[in-house]
Amino acid sequence: MEIVQSTISVTVVDQVTEMDVSFTCPNSSLSNQPVYCQLTTVRGMGMIATFYYNDTSVLRTIANIPDTQYFSYGLPVTRYPPLDSTPLVGIAATDIILLSQSVVTTAGRLVSMQFYAVSSGTVTIYLLRPNCGASQPYGYDSNACGNYSEPMMFRCSNGTYSSIRQSCLAGCQTRQQRTQLSKYNISYNVVLTLNIPSVNGSNQYLLNTASTMNKTVLVGDIFGFLANSAVPLIGKQILTDNTQDYKCTPTWTIPSQQFNCTSNYLDVNITYRFMLQAVVVRAIIMAPINTYMTAGNYTIRASLSQGGSIFNRTSILPIVLGIQWVFVNGPLHGNTNVPETFTITYLPQDATPPTYSWSVNSQNFTTSNNTIVYSFVNFGIYTITGCALSLGSIHCNSTQITIEDRINNLTLRASNMSVSASTPLQQANFTLLMESGSNYVCEVNYDQTSYSASFTYQYAFGYVPGSIITYRYLQVGIYNVSIYCVNNISSQTFSLTHYVQLPIGGLQLQQYGAIKNLNYIINITIEQGTSPTFIIVLNGTRLSYVYNPSNGLAQTQQLTGQSSGNYSIMVNAYNYLSNVTYIGVFSIDTPIQNPQVFASSYSIMFPGPVNFTYTMDSGSNIDVSFYYGDEQLDVTSITTTCTHPGDYPSGRPLSQCSPNSHTFKIPGNITVITKFSNSLSTIYRYTTVVVTTSVNPIQIMTSVGSVVTNSCIASYINNLAVANFIIQSQDLTSKPASNAQVIITPDATKPNQTQGPYVLTMDYYSTPTRSISGLTVLYSKLDNYTALFQVTNNYDSVVINCTVQVVSILQDVYYAITSTNWPLTSAIPFNASVYIGDINPGPITLTWNFGDGTPLISRSRIADTEVHFYTAVGSYMMTITAANNINSISNSFQVYVQYAVQTFTVNIPNIIFSHSPATLNFFVQDTSTPSASIPFVLIDFNDTATSSIVNVSLPYTGSYTYNSFGIFYVNFTVYNRISSVTQITKVSVNAPFTNFGITICYLLPTRTSSLEDICSLVKRGGQSIVPKQSQLVIYATWSNISNYL
Repeated sequence: MEIVQSTISVTVVDQVTEMDVSFTCPNSSLSNQPVYCQLTTVRGMGMIATFYYNDTSVLRTIANIPDTQYFSYGLPVTRYPPLDSTPLVGIAATDIILLSQSVVTTAGRLVSMQFYAVSSGTVTIYLLRPNCGASQPYGYDSNACGNYSEPMMFRCSNGTYSSIRQSCLAGCQTRQQRTQLSKYNISYNVVLTLNIPSVNGSNQYLLNTASTMNKTVLVGDIFGFLANSAVPLIGKQILTDNTQDYKCTPTWTIPSQQFNCTSNYLDVNITYRFMLQAVVVRAIIMAPINTYMTAGNYTIRASLSQGGSIFNRTSILPIVLGIQWVFVNGPLHGNTNVPETFTITYLPQDATPPTYSWSVNSQNFTTSNNTIVYSFVNFGIYTITGCALSLGSIHCNSTQITIEDRINNLTLRASNMSVSASTPLQQANFTLLMESGSNYVCEVNYDQTSYSASFTYQYAFGYVPGSIITYRYLQVGIYNVSIYCVNNISSQTFSLTHYVQLPIGGLQLQQYGAIKNLNYIINITIEQGTSPTFIIVLNGTRLSYVYNPSNGLAQTQQLTGQSSGNYSIMVNAYNYLSNVTYIGVFSIDTPIQNPQVFASSYSIMFPGPVNFTYTMDSGSNIDVSFYYGDEQLDVTSITTTCTHPGDYPSGRPLSQCSPNSHTFKIPGNITVITKFSNSLSTIYRYTTVVVTTSVNPIQIMTSVGSVVTNSCIASYINNLAVANFIIQSQDLTSKPASNAQVIITPDATKPNQTQGPYVLTMDYYSTPTRSISGLTVLYSKLDNYTALFQVTNNYDSVVINCTVQVVSILQDVYYAITSTNWPLTSAIPFNASVYIGDINPGPITLTWNFGDGTPLISRSRIADTEVHFYTAVGSYMMTITAANNINSISNSFQVYVQYAVQTFTVNIPNIIFSHSPATLNFFVQDTSTPSASIPFVLIDFNDTATSSIVNVSLPYTGSYTYNSFGIFYVNFTVYNRISSVTQITKVSVNAPFTNFGITICYLLPTRTSSLEDICSLVKRGGQSIVPKQSQLVIYATWSNISNYL
C-alpha cells in the first residue's frame, strides 16, 4: 500500500467582530481647539484604520496598528498538575482565598478564567479592587459616557467605549507591597462575581455573554475565590518562590459589594499556591487629532479593516464657537467692608454663553451671570480669578485689587505734653494718630519756611497706633507743622503749632525790699527762657508787669511803700517747657545808716571774755551777725546772730545780741567782723581785739627732714650743717608766745653773733602749739654748740637754750632689686640689695621684711644682699629699713609672684574670606601648665583703616570685622608681669577676581640656551609640545579690585 503524505498550513488570527469595534466622539467641541475621536478594538491583529473628519483635511490612514495583547495573571493551569492534597485547617465557609500572583499590572478587558478543580461543583470567583477611600475611585470621561452610572464597566451602557480614570492608583499599594501580609488588611470593592460550574480537572470559562463580556480590569485589582470547606474546589500546589496565597476573613454579608479584609497565612510552615489564572486583553485605541476653524455639525467616518473584513463607524461631532480670551474687570483699589463689583468679559462676544466660576480670597463659587459683588473685611492685596466654562472648555484670567482702610480723623500730637514744644537741638517727637487707614504715605513739613524740612513716611501696612515721627529744630521759634496723608482711596490734612523754646532758668529777685515812704518797682530777672509768662503775687495781690526779652527783665507796676514790714512774695515763671517758682519775703524797710560796734576791751589776756555792743543812726528789720575769727579756715566759724525788728530807735542807743560776750579760742590779733543787713543794704564793720598770752612754757627742738627730734640735731652734709629749730609748747594745752619775737644766739661762746629779731608765728591749732616760721641756723663743722633763744612779747620775756649736735646722719640709701616681678618656678632666688651712700653714717642696722609672713631678717652692715624664695603666687609688700643711732630710712616695694605664660591657643573657625565686610571670630585661652597667673592678651589686627588693638584679660571671646580686602597678619600676644608668648595668624579677605588665565612657557635645558622663557608653544593634534628635559614655567594671571587672592 502506498502511503501518501500531505501538509497544510493553518494561520490562527485574532479575528475582529462587530462587537469588538467601537467609535466615540465628544458630545461637542470648540473651534480652534484640538479634538479627536477614538476608534477602539478589543481584539485583532494585522489591522488598518482610516479617519475622515469631514473638513478640509484629507482622509487619514493609520497602518501598522499594533496587535492586541493578552496578559495572564495567576498560576498557570496544566492538564495534569502536581496537586497537593493536604487538608487546609481553619477555613470557614465565608473565607476568601487571595491569590497573591494575580495582582493586575495592565488594565484591559477580562476575557477568560482558567482553573483546576479537584471536584465537580460551582466555583465562586471574585475580582476585587482596593478601596482607596473615594466612593467611586474609577470612572469614565464625562464627554464619552456622560456619568459614572457604571463606574467599573470598560464599555458604557450606550455601547461606546471610554478612557478610564485611574486617579487613586497612586494611593494604593504597589504589587511588591501586596506580597506582604499586612498589606492585605485593607478594604476591597467587589467588582465582579463569577459563579462558574466546574468539572474535575482543567476548566476554562470565557466571558462572552452579554452579562459578562467587556468587564474592565484595572491596575491593582486582585483575584480570589470563595472557600466553602476545608478542601476548596480549586487545587493547590506547594511552591517555594517566596509568595503565598492568603486566607482573607472578610467582615461582610454575602453578596455585599464592599468589605474589610483581615488576612492570615494559610499555613505557617508550607507555601501554598492555587491553580487559577485570568486572561486580560489590552484594547487598541486610535485617535488622530484635528482642529476645526469654523463651527458646524460634522459627520465623522472611521473604518477598521482586517483581511477582507471592514468595520465602518460614523458619529456626529458638533463644533461650536469657543471662547478665545477672558478679561476680569474690577477696581484696582477699594475700602474694607465696602462692596466691590467684578465682571467677566469674553471674546469673541458671539461665543457660546458660558457659566462662570470665581476664586476670591480662598473662596470658590459659581455664578450664572458674569458679575459678582464682594466685600473684603481686611486690608491687603487680593487676586480675583474669574473663569468662563463653555462646553468643557475653560478660560481664566485674574485681576488684583488693593484693599485699604480709609484714612479717618488724622491728627498729629505732641508725644510728651499737651502742647507741642521742644528745646533747640532736642529731638521733637510727634505722635501720628488716626482712627483707621492703611498703605498710606504721609508727607510732613516741620517748618513751612524751609523746603528741606519736608519728609515723607510710607506705612506699608495698617495703621499702627501711636506711630512716632521725629525732627530736630536748631533755633528758637514758633513753627507750623503740617501733615498730609494719602492712600489710593482717601487723603487728609492736619496741622499744629510747635514751639521751640529754652526752658526758664535763673529766676531771681533783683531786690528783696524797698525804702519806706518811697514808690518802688519790683525787678525780676531770668538767666534764660523763651516767651515766659509771670505770675507775681505780693502779700496776696497779683501784680501786673512788663517783660523785656532782651535782658530777661520783668518789672512790676509802680508800688507805694507806706509802712514798713515783711510781706510774702511769690513769683511763678513758665513757658511750654518749664515752670519755675520763687517764694520769699519782700520787705519795706528804712536803710541802715552809720552802724558801729564797741568791744568791752580791745586788749585782754587769753582767752577773754569780751562783750560786744552795737548802735546805728537808723534802720529797720536789721539782722546783726558777729564772726569772731578764731576758727580754722576749714572749720565753720562760731557766730552770734540776732535780729532787730522794726525801726531802730533814734538817739543811737546801744544794743547787744545774746550772748553778748565771747571767749576766744586762740591768742593773737583777732579781727571780729560784724554784718548789718536788711532788705535794702548790707554793711560790714571790723573790730580788732589783741588777745595776749605769756611766752612760757616753751622748749627748743629741731627737725631733720620731716621728723621732729626730741633733741637739737643738725645734719652735717658736704661740710655744712643746717639746724632747723622749732619753738614748741611744753604741754598739750598751753598756747604760749602770742605776738612774740625771737633773737637767736647760735653759739653761746660768741654772744655778740646773733640772728634776729624774727617774728615768731605759732600754730595754735596744732597739738602741742608749735612755731611755723623758719628758724634756721648754719654750722660749718662737726661739734656741739649751745644755742640761746630770747623770746619776747608785750607781756613777758624768756631766754631758753639747747645743745646742738652737728653730726652726720643716715640719708643716702640705695636699693637694687632683681625684679619686682618674679616667677614662682624660678631656680634663681629673689635678690634685694641695700647700699649706704653716706660718708660717715655710723653703725647701720639693715632689716628685710619680705611681706609673706616669713621672719624679719636684720644684720649690722654697711651694704648687704638678701636672697629669698617665695612659695606662693601673690602680691607682696617688701619693706627694707636702714637705721643708725640718729635716724632710720625705710622703703617699700610691691613684689608680684606669678606663674609664667608658656602656651596658649587661638581658635579661629575661618581665616579665608571671599567677601567684605568679613567678620573674624576667635577664642583665646591660656593652656600653660600650671595655668599662667592673671594672663592678658594683646591683639593687633593689623588693620590700618581703624584703631585695631585690643588688650583684655583671658579667656577672651571676640570678633573683628574687616571692611576692606587684603592680607592681615593678626598678632596675638599673651602676657603677664613675668612673661609673654606671641602667635601670628594670617587672615585673607579676598576680592572676587576675574580674567583668570594660565600661560605655559619653558626654559631650554642646555647651558648655551637663552635664560628667557619661551611661551610660543607648538601644537600638534591639539597638544602643546615642549622640548625634552625643558623646565616648565606656568604663569597665572588674574585681576580684582584689591590685587589679592
